[in-house]
Amino acid sequence: MNVINRMKSSKLGVAVIMATVATMLAVPATSAATAKSGIQNGGALTATLVNYTWTSLDPVTYPFVGSENNLFEPIFGALFYQRPTTAGGGKGPIIVPGEASGYKFSDHGLLVTITLRKGLKFSDGTPFNSQAVASDILRVISPTTACTCDVEYGVIQSITTPNSYTDVLHLSHAEPYIIENFPATAVNYIDSPTALASEGEVKFEQYPVGAGPYEVVSDTYSSQLVLQKNPSYYVRGEPHLDKLTFLTTAADQSAYSTLEAGESQMEVGMTTAALIKQAAADPGQFKVWQIGGVGSSGFYFNDDDPPFTNILAREAVSYATDPQQVWQILSPNFGLVWETGSGPASAFPERYAPGFRNYNLSKAESLVKQVGGLSFTLLTGTSPAALQQAEVYQNEWQAAGMTVSIKQLILPQEVVLYENGGWQASTTTDGGFDPDINGGGLTRRFQSGGQYNGVNDPTLNGLINQSVTFVNPTTRQHVFDKINAYINAKDYGEFLYEQPLDEITASNVTGVVLSPYLNNGAQEIQWEDIGFKK
Repeated sequence: MNVINRMKSSKLGVAVIMATVATMLAVPATSAATAKSGIQNGGALTATLVNYTWTSLDPVTYPFVGSENNLFEPIFGALFYQRPTTAGGGKGPIIVPGEASGYKFSDHGLLVTITLRKGLKFSDGTPFNSQAVASDILRVISPTTACTCDVEYGVIQSITTPNSYTDVLHLSHAEPYIIENFPATAVNYIDSPTALASEGEVKFEQYPVGAGPYEVVSDTYSSQLVLQKNPSYYVRGEPHLDKLTFLTTAADQSAYSTLEAGESQMEVGMTTAALIKQAAADPGQFKVWQIGGVGSSGFYFNDDDPPFTNILAREAVSYATDPQQVWQILSPNFGLVWETGSGPASAFPERYAPGFRNYNLSKAESLVKQVGGLSFTLLTGTSPAALQQAEVYQNEWQAAGMTVSIKQLILPQEVVLYENGGWQASTTTDGGFDPDINGGGLTRRFQSGGQYNGVNDPTLNGLINQSVTFVNPTTRQHVFDKINAYINAKDYGEFLYEQPLDEITASNVTGVVLSPYLNNGAQEIQWEDIGFKK
């Protein structure tokens, strides 16, 4: 038995009150799309990605895998996939094994055993085995790499490999949802150790080798990625396409224009309701693939830096915000006004939260005067849609007498500010299928030390720790209710509206299955399933 120890100190969590958890999944190496007829093999598809930027295709060295996860899945495949249930209400995400064949918990949740499919190989012929998986996971969470995975995986102390097809994660404390966190994070995408050693990190970042359905042909960072079919892919009959090309654009309209012109056959990440409705009205040319929203959009504050160390300043902004007007401008009659980060398709949906501050312009104006005036900067992304969202907020807040400037940053720049302080308020789209899972979850957004967090509240930390402690859905729902009420009581931010998750393809494209990783267009897609209709 090999033992691979983690090379960093652990983060201690609260004790988990639970009996031994035992879960095992096992499925054959086929997919839902493979079982369907009507998909032709061959052809080339171009997908336009809205507002995607990348400086590496090595999941270990690229810290924002979750935001550009659709670049990584076709190259690396995945140990596990997340799939939606047909309804929320506490059912939770469905975890479907990919390169893994299953997993189980034992020893009161302190051991997590992952089993791998036998006979898998990376596209360079290197065996896909337990040693490769263990080394890659520990490389991901090493302090010498760029991954921002501490929140989810700081609990891993060591990994043992009793045989070539088994990895055992040894945890410092039980973490019931650790496998649910795998999809769309760096630990889910395994590098070929042979290619990494022979190429070196710099070359591997541009021309990585995985065990996924496609291989890299050419890579121009933040512009174009060209992939070709991996003939040794382990799923029989897949991938369907011979060639897959990704192009990037900053705006929804330009992505839609490439579809109209036939320059691309699919877009990823479009959120403009008018364009989605326009495509849905033309089924002869387009198909809209849609699932319910799992999160919501709004804004939140950094309560460690002025002026929002003062709750009166936070309340002034919230009272100056009209959710109905925001929704009608940004997502007209598409989705719903929504007061929490758990959207209608979430496993724990909650539309209304106690303590939500309804629009009251006169009260906002009074509070602005009470704090001696209010001036601050609002962070947002670089896309036209992000700027529009920020400008809507800016107009409403300035109507209450505030002075608001907008600062647009790419994601890496935003994260530097989140981690080091020096920011005041930010637009946001939060949530996920489960509020405790992945980049839009509570741990990253509202818990001290979270990647995108400006809140440092021991009481809120304790509530979030409770939410990841329990397994029973009813118990967890009660904790989430308390969290939503507490966030409103302290006014750490406001959620305003949700909208469905959509992708648009040409009408002859089929096999698209969307998974609601986040409510910001960062869905996880299994690209091997996609092809053209016969």
